[in-house]
Amino acid sequence: MMPGEKTKILFVDDEYTVWPALKEIYGTWQMTFVDNGSTAIHLLDNNPFDVVVADMQMPLIPGWNYCDILIISTYCRQTPKTGVNIADG
Repeated sequence: MMPGEKTKILFVDDEYTVWPALKEIYGTWQMTFVDNGSTAIHLLDNNPFDVVVADMQMPLIPGWNYCDILIISTYCRQTPKTGVNIADG
């Protein structure tokens, strides 16, 4: 990350009601929200993020499976400093 750049965070959560709270909490970060792991994986193919926060209980690809895919993906091999957090509740 270059000096002056905002931290880029990707939120993967199918509960839209939590998005406004996350925007308020992390307002100084550059945020992207998607509602499923499949979309997130496709987004990560061409967009680097500093942090990924994923919900554990999602349709299509649950959070744990999403992290397994993320860890072995080309994206993580190219960007090994990406932090990944799994949230539940």
